[in-house]
Amino acid sequence: MKYLFYPGCNAEAIEKESLTATRLVCAELGIELIDAPEFSCCGGSHLDKLDGYMNLLINARNLAIAEKQGLGILTICNTCLNVMKRANVELNKDPELLKQVNHDLEKIGMSYSGKTEIRHLLEVLCKEYGLASIKEKTKRPLSGLKIASFYGCHILRPKDEINFDNPENPMLMEKLVEAMGAEPVYYDSRTRCCGFHITMANPSLCAKMSSANLLDAKSHYADVIVTPCTLCHTVMDGQQHRAEKEAKQKIRLPVVHLPQLVGLALGIDEKKLGFKRHIVSCKGFLGKIGKEEKI
Repeated sequence: MKYLFYPGCNAEAIEKESLTATRLVCAELGIELIDAPEFSCCGGSHLDKLDGYMNLLINARNLAIAEKQGLGILTICNTCLNVMKRANVELNKDPELLKQVNHDLEKIGMSYSGKTEIRHLLEVLCKEYGLASIKEKTKRPLSGLKIASFYGCHILRPKDEINFDNPENPMLMEKLVEAMGAEPVYYDSRTRCCGFHITMANPSLCAKMSSANLLDAKSHYADVIVTPCTLCHTVMDGQQHRAEKEAKQKIRLPVVHLPQLVGLALGIDEKKLGFKRHIVSCKGFLGKIGKEEKI
């Protein structure tokens, strides 16, 4: 359980609580994270539209860094996962393209053979560490909570390249929620796009998409939304005021990072997990833990 850690630019610059929570959770579970300061930005699904080859080259460089150390990559960003996995697939299916990329990597003393595995924290927790082990490690069951999982799109699609979970009906997060003692909420919007990648180009449409997702979860009586993606969190928590303006109503639904929720179940101090950094207050759902409704 040792990985080269690729947090992504958003976690390092904006969603710092997700970075802290990830380190705390992995330390508690004995998952070793190795930092690689030489990593660069993955291009964020934007660079490939401007310069496809440059996108492949910078991702091949990142993948080569991991390959040289004989480690897989662990990330907490859906978009980073998507971009790196798709670049890896493209390089592995086209030997001539990989040869061209290696020709340029040789200029900086590097090469890549295509062997690096890229994992998301969610996948590592559920498939490699194991749901049974998470349940066993749970010190503070999240009973009393109704938790809506919001996957986002980049962790699920395109299916053949990402190969993560059923893109139409994923279950990993719901199973994890159950393992930690909470009740999963099923709602249509859990696999939709959050709108992050159009937030600058079309902020009104982004807010409309976000408000639809948030209101869908709220209409199913969710106490909180959990997302495995720092970019989804930026829109659904940090920009929830825009969603409310679009919807012409208060939503006030807290949105938390996956490692924060896992950290709670593992018994890690709430203060250390960074809930006070959130725009929408988390006090309401935190106060419900362990207080199941009586019928």
